[in-house]
Amino acid sequence: MEIRVLRYFLAVAREENITKAAEVLHITQPTLSRQLAMLEEETGVKLFKRSYHKIVLTEEGVLLRQRAQEIVDLADRTLEDLLIQDNEIEGQIIVGAGALKAMDIMAKLMETFRKQYPKVTFNIVTGTADDITERMDRGTIDISVVLEPVDKTQYDYIELDEEPYCVLMKVGDPLADEDFVTREDLLKRSLILPLRLNIRSQLYHWFQMDHNEVNVHYHGNLSENSVYLVENTDSLLLMSEGSLPYIDNRLFKKMPINPPMSSQAIVVWRQEASYSKPVQRFIEFLKDELL
Repeated sequence: MEIRVLRYFLAVAREENITKAAEVLHITQPTLSRQLAMLEEETGVKLFKRSYHKIVLTEEGVLLRQRAQEIVDLADRTLEDLLIQDNEIEGQIIVGAGALKAMDIMAKLMETFRKQYPKVTFNIVTGTADDITERMDRGTIDISVVLEPVDKTQYDYIELDEEPYCVLMKVGDPLADEDFVTREDLLKRSLILPLRLNIRSQLYHWFQMDHNEVNVHYHGNLSENSVYLVENTDSLLLMSEGSLPYIDNRLFKKMPINPPMSSQAIVVWRQEASYSKPVQRFIEFLKDELL
């Protein structure tokens, strides 16, 4: 499977039309059609559904598009890293992160580093810890800021801050006038919990209950979407306070929980991985600043 053919495939997936894709790629339509047919023959699956108006990806085509984009991006970045002169620190550093308060620390560190090396750019990828670490294992993310618990056996890491948990509710909720929210308060209500299984296990341990004894109606992996659930349901959102940095105080109220609970935020990178010069230098910088 050649990189060139993957680029052809991505162009067709993007344009949804072979003629337009061929024009973008500056090749003839028969050549492009032949390459796509050979790709389908090589993979052994049907990648496109062809109609009169446009070309639509099959389920297998959607999977290939995701992986092909990662492969092409990684190939481009590898070439870029190889072309960098030894005496220059120039290139991209890809940082994966959840919605965490610890990113405030990382943002300051990245800006300090960028001022020292102005030819370095940072790309920030947001997702859950499971998604971020999976992409880091595939080499499409260099460094990640995640919330424990995480299997750290294959990573080097540095601890950042503890991330306390809180409850988000609508202004006017019966609990909004209290000083804090207790386990007993939450067990009486419908709840929204993080989608990530390891975090949910922590929360059930905090509740001192099994999962089937807690009234959970929703799970979410993005706090921004979970906030809409708070607004439109009677449920309370229980998650790390750092994942809710910008809340309209006219509509919502964040409340501490009692007893308190928190998780450790860490910055991680793969052990013994081959990194570009900018990433190597940034890891050294992080060690100097945080250890």
